[in-house]
Amino acid sequence: MRWFRWGDAIPAAIVAAAALGLLIASGTKPQGAFVRIDSPSGTQILSLSEYTMLTARGHGHTLTIAIEDDAVRVTEADCPDRVCVHTGAISRETQTIACVPAGVVITVVGAEGPSVDAVTR
Repeated sequence: MRWFRWGDAIPAAIVAAAALGLLIASGTKPQGAFVRIDSPSGTQILSLSEYTMLTARGHGHTLTIAIEDDAVRVTEADCPDRVCVHTGAISRETQTIACVPAGVVITVVGAEGPSVDAVTR
């Protein structure tokens, strides 16, 4: 008698894929604690846990930024392509929203400041 048959491959593959999905989901990065907003007018660091609505201006463009529900997003922008609006909400460390025409970069950072992904020489 054989221990494994070809008909057992499909259920085994489904179970293995589900286990891999759970493993990947459990290993996600931790929530960030602060939002760093870099614009031509300067840098702001705000708490990710406090509800805030603000505007950022740069190079003739205006962005409306909302911090709510432990996430940050650009709700409105008058730049031509609006990629920053379509990025959606971010809440994990090192996630970034960038509006290149306005020169605004929004990054989620941890309590200790920005974390390092890699170091190169």
